[in-house]
Amino acid sequence: MLERARRSIQLTELGRVFLPHAESMLAAIHDGEHAVRAAAREGEDVLNLAVVGTLLDTHLVDLLRRFTHRSKEVVVNLTTSTSQGISQVVRRGEASLGIRYFAESSRTLTSHTIAQETMRVVVAGRHSFRAGRTRPTGGLDKQRWIGFAPVRRQPESFGNILRHRLGLVGLGDADVMVVDSLSAQKRLVEAGFGVALLPESSIREELRKGSLRILEGSPLEVTIPIVVIHRSKGYLSPTASALLTTLRKDK
Repeated sequence: MLERARRSIQLTELGRVFLPHAESMLAAIHDGEHAVRAAAREGEDVLNLAVVGTLLDTHLVDLLRRFTHRSKEVVVNLTTSTSQGISQVVRRGEASLGIRYFAESSRTLTSHTIAQETMRVVVAGRHSFRAGRTRPTGGLDKQRWIGFAPVRRQPESFGNILRHRLGLVGLGDADVMVVDSLSAQKRLVEAGFGVALLPESSIREELRKGSLRILEGSPLEVTIPIVVIHRSKGYLSPTASALLTTLRKDK
């Protein structure tokens, strides 16, 4: 099932085939433990929630705060990761619910759209650039971009979204500085090193301070879905079910 590479150990092809079945067995064990604790009502009601870090904006944090304040016995444990990582921890049963970008294609996970996120082109607050509406590129053909690296087989990754949008307006060969941190991307744009395509929820504080500015009407803007996921046949505690209902009603 395992083979040794130069500096690591990785799964063989048979191991990759077996992996989802092993994850399902482990998730079923987690389900049994949670169901027994809920039936016995022992100790605190712990809810494991996985969220893409950029989605932890003020609105979602306030919603979670209000939800936990309804009962002093509810404890929410948060895990942050990429959208792909969120699906993995939910599939393994390490989190009951996950909040990520884009619906999951796997039949083992169920997705519910709870919001829409707009990706906006941003520049430094004092940048003199203005987006032009009379040109397909909006005048962005001479700008340097700052973004994530594209991820193979993950079209929903921010790096792939940026390159796809650039290609749609004829900027497929644009200069992109790869920076693997959203916070670092914002700081670099603020300093005038380039422009970026960023989720609007992640830049609210910078917009308020005026350190970043949105290029209104940019042809690269795109709206993407935010979803909450759970295992299709997995156990959801009463608390997890209540939070799922709250998230779906809040959209």
